[in-house]
Amino acid sequence: MRHVSVRKHLRRTRHGVSSVVHHERGIRSVDRSESDALKRIPLRSNVLPVQIKIIVPSTKNHDKLLSDNPEEQKRLMLQRVNKEKKFMDKIFGGDTSVEEVGSYWDGKKVINENGVMIMVSTTHDKYNKYAKRLAKHIKNDRKKWTQDTVLYGVEGTNYIYPKKPYIDSE
Repeated sequence: MRHVSVRKHLRRTRHGVSSVVHHERGIRSVDRSESDALKRIPLRSNVLPVQIKIIVPSTKNHDKLLSDNPEEQKRLMLQRVNKEKKFMDKIFGGDTSVEEVGSYWDGKKVINENGVMIMVSTTHDKYNKYAKRLAKHIKNDRKKWTQDTVLYGVEGTNYIYPKKPYIDSE
């Protein structure tokens, strides 16, 4: 009996997803069942396959509020969020922002903090064009915000900048 090497890849088609099987003797396509394929909503739409997010924290210096005065805290946080939104909007065209509450263990206690998640969607080309500028921006945010780390995400994977030896990583 002869062993045949087979590699399988998924390929997008106009009407769904099909498997492409690479045999020693060439490529053949194996259509997936209708129940396995996601159908596109029948609307003429722009496709923005890359999602990016950044968390704007409401603290400085680890766990200190921006101000002890609640009105000043709101004003400073809004200022931070608006600057971040303006940056993302200028580069990627628009954003969605969501207020959130996060927490983490600092080794001694749980730190809870309010934040705003700013999310954008874009094309691969635009992301690749501005990736270095975005990296520089995240580095600058960390310094401006006097944060130990900044949480951001690209395509469903979250990153903590800068890399810390005490935080698990793949």
